Amino acid sequence: MAKKTKTKKEGIRMKPLIPVYIHARLISNDKSYDGIIGNVSEYGAYVEIEGAKTALPFMPGTKVELKFQAFSKQTLTSPAR
Repeated sequence: MAKKTKTKKEGIRMKPLIPVYIHARLISNDKSYDGIIGNVSEYGAYVEIEGAKTALPFMPGTKVELKFQAFSKQTLTSPAR
């Protein structure tokens, strides 16, 4: 089971983070970025973009598409904001 982590607002994370290491592609505004999914939860995923020296400036509400292959080798696409 994933470890619960502390947050500033709630004191404890209610939805556990599940550590993973999955190659992915993030697509937004006709641009594509290769990266690694580092963890997932019920509400999102943490993605590190390969070669990025700073965080990419995605504004809240920006539409993105996350493509990755799960353990079944089937490519999954997840629209998000």
